[in-house]
Amino acid sequence: KQWYQRRVRGRSMKDMILETFFTPDFLNKYIPQKLREAAADADIENKVNVFLNTDAGQQIIEEKIDHMATMPEGKLVQSMDIDVGSLKPLIKPVIISFLSDLGPSVMYYMLDPKNGTLNLSRLRTELDRYMCERMEEVTPEMIKNIMYVVVLQYLGWLVVWGCVFGSVMGAICEATHLSPQYENW
Repeated sequence: KQWYQRRVRGRSMKDMILETFFTPDFLNKYIPQKLREAAADADIENKVNVFLNTDAGQQIIEEKIDHMATMPEGKLVQSMDIDVGSLKPLIKPVIISFLSDLGPSVMYYMLDPKNGTLNLSRLRTELDRYMCERMEEVTPEMIKNIMYVVVLQYLGWLVVWGCVFGSVMGAICEATHLSPQYENW
C-alpha cells in the first residue's frame, strides 16, 4: 500500500511540476532563445579550426580530397595538371569560413518554430521520463527535508508574526475585558 501511495503522490507532484514549469508555450519561447544564445557564444570558427588541426580533422580532409579526385570535378582539376592533394592547404580556410557562416544560419533555421525542426514535445516527454525515474529514487525522508526547508525559509516569518499578532490581540482583549471570563478556573 505504501508503494502505491508513494507512486500516486510522486506522479501528481511530477504532473504539477510539468504543468507549472514546462508548459509548451514556455518551452517554445525559452528553449530556442537559450539555444540561440549558446550558438552565439559557441565561437564556431575557432572550434572548427582547432578540430581541423587534429588528426581526425586531417584524416577527414584527406578522405574527402581523395574522394573528390575520383569525381568528375576532381578529374577536371587533374586535367589542368593540378595535383588534387595540393589543394589541401587551400581547403582548410574555405571550410572554416564556410562553417563559421553556415553554423549560426543552420542553428537559427532549426530553431525557427515555423520550420518544425525543433521537437519540443519530445523534450517535454523526455523531461517527464526523467522525472519519473527521479521520483522512483525519492524517499519520504528526502521529501520531509525538502518541505522543512521550504517551510523554514518561507513560512518561518509567518509563524513569528502570527505569534506577535496573537500576543498583541490577546493583550488588547484582556485590557478591554473582551476576553471570555471563566469562573471555574
